[in-house]
Amino acid sequence: MSSRGGGGGGGGGGAFPEVAHLTSVKVDGISAHQDEVVGVKEELREKFGKFGEIGDVYIPRDRNFAFVRFSDKGDAQDAVDAMDGKTIAGREISVSMSMQAKKMPDEYPDKGRGDKGRGGGRDRSRERRRRDDSRDKDRRRRRDESRSRRRRDDDSRSRSRDRRRR
Repeated sequence: MSSRGGGGGGGGGGAFPEVAHLTSVKVDGISAHQDEVVGVKEELREKFGKFGEIGDVYIPRDRNFAFVRFSDKGDAQDAVDAMDGKTIAGREISVSMSMQAKKMPDEYPDKGRGDKGRGGGRDRSRERRRRDDSRDKDRRRRRDESRSRRRRDDDSRSRSRDRRRR
């Protein structure tokens, strides 16, 4: 149950810990300004460390979640079961097993820093808007075609009426 030092993502020297072999627990509801990150990581290590060996604690910048990465999957599940709904840094947290592939810190998009490769909801909604826009264009085109057909039909009817009157 010993907790290795280092880790923490983005520590001194710029080297990131190897996390592929670890089991990640996602902790939602974490809010830490840059000057509070170290204290929050320490609290996460302290409270989650009771369940097993922690290989890394990572809080992505400008997000309100963290990952606590365990060496043992069973320990990670025990932590999820016991810590969900508890308090970290004065806020209630929601804890779950992470379902996504592990990312290195440099793989998270920098929110608000002009990064065009965002992977968040914003891209999905933009993509959805594009799809909706193209559907709207299709609908408009069909409606316009239908109107022009009606006009042609109306024009031909009025011409035939005109011919009959002559």
